[in-house]
Amino acid sequence: MAEFCNKCTERLFGKNAKPDIDVMEIAKDLAPGGEGLNVLCEGCGLSFIYKDESGVVLVAVSKEKDEYDTL
Repeated sequence: MAEFCNKCTERLFGKNAKPDIDVMEIAKDLAPGGEGLNVLCEGCGLSFIYKDESGVVLVAVSKEKDEYDTL
């Protein structure tokens, strides 16, 4: 079964749909300073969710060129 992140779930199924890969829930368990987790979204592809040293949650998405999204 396909799994989708917050961004793809909203885009495909609307704002009220619950994501399979809840980025902010995953981020709650990550320690600041570079700890992270790889996830595979059927819409985005391979992504890396992590917190920087100041606690900002970032998502690195595998694309043709390096791109980073801040949540």
